[in-house]
Amino acid sequence: MKLSHRIRGMAHHPRARFAAMMGAAQGLTGLSALFVFRWLDPIAMGYWSAAQLVTLPLDALKMGILSGLAREYPYLIGRGERERAHRLVEAALAHSLLMCGLGLLAVVGLALLLPDSGSARAAAITAALVWALGYYAQFVRSTFRSSAAFARLGGIELGIALMGVVTLVLVEWLGFQGLLLRALLLAAIASGTFFAFRPVRARPRVHWVAIREMFQFGRHTYITGYISLVGQQAERMALLTLAGGVEAVGLYSPVLGIWSLLQVIPNVLHASSYPQFIESYGRDHDAPRLLKGLLGQIRKTVFVMVFVSALAGLVGWAIVAFLLPKYSAAGLPVIIACFAGPFLPMRMLATYYSALKSWPNYYLFTVLQAVLPYVFITGLLMVMPPLIAAAAGVASAVAISSVLMLTVTLRHAAAAARSSSDGRDAL
Repeated sequence: MKLSHRIRGMAHHPRARFAAMMGAAQGLTGLSALFVFRWLDPIAMGYWSAAQLVTLPLDALKMGILSGLAREYPYLIGRGERERAHRLVEAALAHSLLMCGLGLLAVVGLALLLPDSGSARAAAITAALVWALGYYAQFVRSTFRSSAAFARLGGIELGIALMGVVTLVLVEWLGFQGLLLRALLLAAIASGTFFAFRPVRARPRVHWVAIREMFQFGRHTYITGYISLVGQQAERMALLTLAGGVEAVGLYSPVLGIWSLLQVIPNVLHASSYPQFIESYGRDHDAPRLLKGLLGQIRKTVFVMVFVSALAGLVGWAIVAFLLPKYSAAGLPVIIACFAGPFLPMRMLATYYSALKSWPNYYLFTVLQAVLPYVFITGLLMVMPPLIAAAAGVASAVAISSVLMLTVTLRHAAAAARSSSDGRDAL
């Protein structure tokens, strides 16, 4: 088949359209974040980046309900249990509205407890508000399942990303206050848009059986997800507490921006394939087939990520060196962080353990991914400048944990195949 025919065929495939639109959306979002650096100094960006840590206690309240919904909803659809699946959506919606309310209470608490003035207070309150507004959007994302629905999701995300580009003028005009206003506006737009285009129409209802069912599964992804979230803050935490404070966090912000862009392709592929892998496994419970599909997708993505990572490192360095002179110290750390790019697709193997509910290995890899960055960064801070140590620590942690995950997964699958073969021989 000619390449032109393949391209035209992919253009009509809903999943390919979703991947293209999501890639464009996340790319625009990342580039918009880089443009923000042109109008804000490292101190201002440091306050905003550090304010993201405020949401860690709020994330502890999620209880894994949305994780349970994301797994159990397509799984039940695959088994043909649509009424039971709909009850999960109703219960998850009720939980989401409760979380939004708790987020708003946190905003009131921050307003009363923090000092009356200063950028740190404004950034912390804004971060909590964005969390509260965005939780409903997270709920709706968990209900997308079919290829057609994912094509619609891609369009929604692209539209929100375009609004992110338009609202950059707020940062140019108002500076730090414009950054906070832009974050609030985008969170409100996202919630409203997802409400208008939600794929499942449901009313919030407290089905305790459904909540317990989602928690039974979601408690594992809740715990591991929260551990991962803490691990993702390693650079911020280390720089804030051990090396340089708010200014160091601000100087490192371009590295976080390039790092988020680097994860666009793996994240998009995982978001589109996860429900379909789970739904397929719900139909046939064929673990070897599930792993074969995952490994095939990972191989293709790793090949692409080698080139994407090299390009991201060079372009990121050039942007920092020539367009963001205030952040020139982040040039080399950007290149170092990009060395971890080809290892990111291996994280998709978590789907294998999630589907099989093989939690010991799931926990093992999650803890390694979260703890290793802190270990490496702390050690490297003794021999390297802070920004370089942060980037090198994260890159090393990602590479080591990913290779270990692949090795153990292949051994797990081989052992399961031998056990199944021995069982058949015994019969």
